[in-house]
Amino acid sequence: MKFGGKEDIDAIFETATLGVKLLLTAHGNDLKDVQEDMIKNKLFTNIIFLSKNKKPGNIEKIYILKEDKYVIAS
Repeated sequence: MKFGGKEDIDAIFETATLGVKLLLTAHGNDLKDVQEDMIKNKLFTNIIFLSKNKKPGNIEKIYILKEDKYVIAS
């Protein structure tokens, strides 16, 4: 399912608040490209950036939500 409109995003937030675990993908080059509302409202607990430079699907960075901010996983 592709989402992006306000109704879609509202439905995702509602589903997440009901305790449903979601696996979502978003397209962007960095954290700024990922929709601010989704980050600000802590919809994502982990963010994984994939690279297509070496091979498609290569993990470039992993961010983890810790104490209300995203940090690069070590």
